[in-house]
Amino acid sequence: MDCCLKKVWGCVLALALFFVFSQFIFPGLVSRLEQTVRDEFQLEKDAVVAVRQGSAFDAVQGRFRFLMLKADAAVIDGLPVEDLLLRSDDVTIDVWRSLTGGDVEITGMGRSFIEFRVAEQPLVDRWAPELASKNLQKPELTLDDGLAKVSAVFSIGPLEPRVAVSGKIEPTGDGEVRFSASNIEIAGADINMSAISSAFKTLDPVVDLGQLQLDVNISKITVDDGYIYIAADSTATGTAASQPADEGNEAELNEQGGLLERFKKISQVDHEERVQQLEQLYEELKQQGVSTAEQVREYAQRQLAGWEDEYHWLLEELNRVVEDQIAALEAGEDKAESDEQNAEQDPDTSGEE
Repeated sequence: MDCCLKKVWGCVLALALFFVFSQFIFPGLVSRLEQTVRDEFQLEKDAVVAVRQGSAFDAVQGRFRFLMLKADAAVIDGLPVEDLLLRSDDVTIDVWRSLTGGDVEITGMGRSFIEFRVAEQPLVDRWAPELASKNLQKPELTLDDGLAKVSAVFSIGPLEPRVAVSGKIEPTGDGEVRFSASNIEIAGADINMSAISSAFKTLDPVVDLGQLQLDVNISKITVDDGYIYIAADSTATGTAASQPADEGNEAELNEQGGLLERFKKISQVDHEERVQQLEQLYEELKQQGVSTAEQVREYAQRQLAGWEDEYHWLLEELNRVVEDQIAALEAGEDKAESDEQNAEQDPDTSGEE
């Protein structure tokens, strides 16, 4: 009898501890995880960081279903970046370390996607000390038309020719993005070409994504108009790898939650493809009679119930697509009306002498 009572009380105590942990302690870990992300990426106050809890069992394991951050400005690998978007499924932390006074440490991340862009000046600031150590002063950088062009003044006694090296920005396969020098231009000076070439070819990486808890696959690098645009995705790593991603079929919009499933998939592609998918999504919505910006917003709010914070940024992008298409349609109608009026006022006289 006493043995049975002990088992019952043991179960009651375990359930009580389980309830207290999942309802009171775990929400505190959510806040600490959000702050850890803000500190890691040096985010401003207006940056959006959203963490989605899972079940009570997930809480005990330190598992979170979803992590998303979107920021106009951030820092990765010591490099200031712009327009950062990071989305990751199934994030895990060392929960016991966190509960015993340690920092919140991310130990694994599921399927993830990250994109950002790098401007010219932060890279100049990053490379300037390294170039100066090799007698290359006053560096300048131009990012355009798929190429990067780095130039600097080479101090060799009375001569100070400006040396320019152009090349591509390429991934190395281990999470790094580097400048790959090719052509060298020298303004009228006879100097050691190999020394110059070596100085530019050994520059620090543009950025190293290997520091993140991700098995990084850099899927896209675009160099244009003063920026390097980088997009990368990953498979699961760490303890989160035990939960395979659910690919599933393309959700129908007329199903409850269909838009949420579509948003989950769209959020994991780069900006260019994301715009294309949002345009396709809008075409499907129009077929259901959801065509105005207000109708799209109301429809999305119903479908995204409970997930508004996580996907507010993507809804804003969808709204921009809707507004752009409506504006283009109205402009086309105005032009057609104007052409018709001009035709009535100026009849064709091409047959007259």
